[in-house]
Amino acid sequence: MVTLRCTADDSSNTGYVEGDEILLSGTHCNKDSSQGEIPAASVIVDSTNVVVQVTDEVLSNASKFLVYKKSDATQVGIGSSASKFVFRIRVWATGAGSSASNNAGPLTSEAGYYFTETGSQSLQTLISTGNKSQTFVHGFNAAPRLFRPVIVVTEEISDLGYVAGDEFDTANLTQYNDVYEPIFDTSLTSTSIKTYFRGTTGLVMGTNTGRTRAVLTADQMSKMKLKVYAWK
Repeated sequence: MVTLRCTADDSSNTGYVEGDEILLSGTHCNKDSSQGEIPAASVIVDSTNVVVQVTDEVLSNASKFLVYKKSDATQVGIGSSASKFVFRIRVWATGAGSSASNNAGPLTSEAGYYFTETGSQSLQTLISTGNKSQTFVHGFNAAPRLFRPVIVVTEEISDLGYVAGDEFDTANLTQYNDVYEPIFDTSLTSTSIKTYFRGTTGLVMGTNTGRTRAVLTADQMSKMKLKVYAWK
């Protein structure tokens, strides 16, 4: 797991404070208005290393490194705040720490520190409603330090290669509107996690059988639900 960790107070710009973390999949690069947003960085993993590669645009101009503000779903460029953030990498080997023993570092599932919930509505129903949003009450009495929104498959979708229980990051979902655009936002408060979908049609995602991308059908989205993980 790769995150962007805040190492100094940045409440005046992004809203994050020391110790807060942002999933790398929740960051974007404003490459060009004519091409839309692209990932700000990619991760390569082999048997010995985890390599984080940022785009040329971000290297030359940190204001193009976009993150979602902690307080709402708007995006802001890190810009001069770049010195307050570092990449943080977590790697687990088989058997090295488990939720059963609460020996998983900051990602413990100990009661009061860990929250997960699956939404009651299918993805198809969710994006078809008026406000296209869903709220999860985490009960931490503080905004989560780390969170991960995913789409969970509830029934087999053979043409995409998914079976019930499979999960994929919401960053895999885009909307095709002349360009591929991120369509999912999340905001955090001391009581809840609120999710928003910007679009309702033309949702595109990668298949589980290769590098191809497919436009989701209503039937496929009826077999998916939104799920969140959060850590205090």
